Amino acid sequence: AIRRVLVALLLLAVSSGRGAAEAGSDAPLELDTCVQNRDIEALKEGLQLVYNHQEGKASEWFKKNCYSRSEGEHRDKCACFYWAFRAHTAANDTEAANLAIEIAMERAPKDAKIRTLRGEHLAQAEKFLEAAEDFKLAAELQDPKEEDGEEALMKQLYNAATAYSQLGMAEEAIEMFRKVLGTAEGKEKWSVHNSIGLLLYDLGRYPEAIQSYNLALELESDHTAVLRNLAGVHMRVGNLKEALPLLQLAAARDPASFESWYYLAAVHLESDAPSQAAAALRKATLINGNHSEARRLLGETCAQLEDWRCAARELSQHARIRTIGSLRGRCDTLSAAGAALVEAGELDMAKTAVTRAMQRCDCTLHADPASCAPNPVFLLDLGMVESALGDYAGANASLSAALELDGELRGHLLPDLLLARAALADFSAAPLARIEVAGGGLGG
Repeated sequence: AIRRVLVALLLLAVSSGRGAAEAGSDAPLELDTCVQNRDIEALKEGLQLVYNHQEGKASEWFKKNCYSRSEGEHRDKCACFYWAFRAHTAANDTEAANLAIEIAMERAPKDAKIRTLRGEHLAQAEKFLEAAEDFKLAAELQDPKEEDGEEALMKQLYNAATAYSQLGMAEEAIEMFRKVLGTAEGKEKWSVHNSIGLLLYDLGRYPEAIQSYNLALELESDHTAVLRNLAGVHMRVGNLKEALPLLQLAAARDPASFESWYYLAAVHLESDAPSQAAAALRKATLINGNHSEARRLLGETCAQLEDWRCAARELSQHARIRTIGSLRGRCDTLSAAGAALVEAGELDMAKTAVTRAMQRCDCTLHADPASCAPNPVFLLDLGMVESALGDYAGANASLSAALELDGELRGHLLPDLLLARAALADFSAAPLARIEVAGGGLGG
């Protein structure tokens, strides 16, 4: 009986030893840290290629020495896969880089550095959810007491927050950003308070957003982006009195900021202060002359101030910008420019603007011509301008065509129509082919 027990124990010991040996050959032991100092000497040749920026040669060296779990002299060294990942990434070999970082992660799953590296790799591939989870776990594994540990922890949490933000996961992002503020490196970061403010604004939590922006300004009092963001929340809740000085300060501190002048103009418009709005919009359009909405707002504000030349100029510029690269559309803007030019006494230019409006809304240019109908208002505008220019034949044609298209315009156009026909000494003058012209291609 004693002999049988001794034999059984001996067989168990042999079996256990074989299992450990097999595990050691097929599955290296899990490491706390991937890069071991003892492995550096064996990898020296490959590391020199990396440090000398010989990306292609470095990548080939690591493929030869640790390409996979079963290939390469140094496949048992986690550090080899760490540096292989860096070499393959520099050589733009995505497939080899992916394999290397996954093996390194298998060997040292609790290494915060490796977890962070994979998170960055995933984020570059726009796999933001997986990246966020890696950054979050890396932060949990990170020892803040090690060299540069506090900075690494702050970056891991910040990267997690950024990845969640990319996914629109605002609550998760806010949680990570607030953890950033709890680190030694992150507590003085005004940008984190600003980022939290942006997320809270998107969530409609406006009082909290205001609080976050105010905290950012306590750390960075003259940052114009934060001033604008805070003003934006006040505008959103209708508190224009709070928004106005913030935008005035932003514009004063950064006079070259288009956004500051543009949003300042918006506050003035909402406050029924068109003169101040026009002044701010002029500053904005000097900085960015191709911003079509700024041009439109300035044109409409100038019209409100009865500065017709300004109105015509800005509305024409708005139309020009919006019509670049297209054949159809923006007829309303051109028509408005024409009306402003009439008020400014520039009748020839007004006729050109209204004619362009008709051309751009020609039904032959419509995506579905069968569903398109000519706009009689453009004919009315054209007829009025032609009448003012003394072109009574043209005015008769345009106004008669407008009347046939929409009889409800009679009250608007009848005086000018009768004037044109009186000048022609023909009160039954026909509308010529203006209806066909308006609906199927503007002629002479």
